[in-house]
Amino acid sequence: MLKTTYEKNMNSNLFQKSNYNYFVKREEGLVGYNARTGVLALLSEETGRILQEDKDKAITASDIGETNLCELTNMGFLHNGNEVEQILSKFNKVKDKKETLNFTILPTMLCNFSCDYCFQGGHEDGKSMSLETQQSTLIFIRSAMAAYKKITCTWFGGEPLIAKKTVLDMSHQIKSMADERGLEIYIDIVTNAILLTPKTAKELANAGVKQAQVSFDALIFKNSKKRGVLDVAGHPSLILKNLIEARKYLDIRIRVNVSTENSNDVSKIVEVLSQNGFKDNYYIARIHNHQNEFQVGIDSPKQTENTCGATGCNSCSSTSSEVPACATLSRSDYARFEHNFFLNHPEALQRVVQKLVPKSHFCSATLGSMFVIDPEGYVSRCWHSAGSPAESIGNVHDLAEAAISSKVSRDWDEFSPLAYPSCRGCKVLPLCMGGCSHPRMFMETTKPPCESIKYQVQFCVDTLGRIIATTPEQ
Repeated sequence: MLKTTYEKNMNSNLFQKSNYNYFVKREEGLVGYNARTGVLALLSEETGRILQEDKDKAITASDIGETNLCELTNMGFLHNGNEVEQILSKFNKVKDKKETLNFTILPTMLCNFSCDYCFQGGHEDGKSMSLETQQSTLIFIRSAMAAYKKITCTWFGGEPLIAKKTVLDMSHQIKSMADERGLEIYIDIVTNAILLTPKTAKELANAGVKQAQVSFDALIFKNSKKRGVLDVAGHPSLILKNLIEARKYLDIRIRVNVSTENSNDVSKIVEVLSQNGFKDNYYIARIHNHQNEFQVGIDSPKQTENTCGATGCNSCSSTSSEVPACATLSRSDYARFEHNFFLNHPEALQRVVQKLVPKSHFCSATLGSMFVIDPEGYVSRCWHSAGSPAESIGNVHDLAEAAISSKVSRDWDEFSPLAYPSCRGCKVLPLCMGGCSHPRMFMETTKPPCESIKYQVQFCVDTLGRIIATTPEQ
């Protein structure tokens, strides 16, 4: 087993140093990390010296010995071939594997909140899913299940609990369809939790829903635009109180949205969450503004009805945007914020570990196994496209018993981040796989949507390399 990769590459005696190597010094030697394979290994001083010097110099068995050459190749520090092509091969193989089918269903675009950064904008007059569309959606899901082993279903919106009956009824039916076919199924819901009463949480659990994801973006809950963890009196807010009760029935995952407006309060928000038993349930994420960031022009030939992907949304007009540009942290500024946050919150170490796990795809949109279905039945491959017919691959009323063959679908199937020079030559490519593909698919951006890992990979390697228990490999 050890020699598999090495033996495959023995068509030449010359081995190259990987473009994805990183190093951190330790008292007992040098820890090496390879972003393509995800391997961390303690290297001897001599091996470390050879790997770090003259990156373009080829290595042979006479330089480091046959055994070391074999092990370093299997770990990814050396290679004999084209690393980018190896990453592309993995990208394509995972697409062909068809292991997990992912559905996101929006039963309504209505929402009882009006967050100024929501990429779907305001939908006070939004539509809800009709019984006819519900049935066509179930037929579409049943048809798509045949080729997969697992299925995930996420309820999204708008606020999905405004259409609670639809969520409960369809969850029961989707779970029954999966059980009939012996498929593993996981159902969750993204909600603002205002309506997540103990009764509703129990009903969701009985319908097969396993987890609720809820976002906070403020310390104090003052109005319908900011979701705070505390009320004005300093007690747990309605949302937090609902989560405390709901965890009796559901797993709770909490996302803390970060912007310039709340960055100074994030540690306090996390402290309140920890005090209420959610220390291991949260993660932080950057609020983004695709329109401003990628500078989409109003005369772009690919611009759809609403750039943010929401029917009836005015948030992308010239007088409004997803979130004020001044409130959005740049990607590099957010990376620095995240860096400092990790340093001050040891419990977030697991997130550092996750950042160094190689990906095959950034998300399921490019896998071909994710379908986002809006209240009118339009099917998209990306959450950002929900509610935008021009970005859909079709409608469940037409696709329920027919193959998907639209141009948008073909464009998604042909999409690859490796087609972009900025990604092909990037040292963190295996860790982000090009970032969010929506700006490149529909917004004609020439600016790479780089993830924060690009700016903090060495910090992550340094952090783990200094504390992780290692076994000498060389």
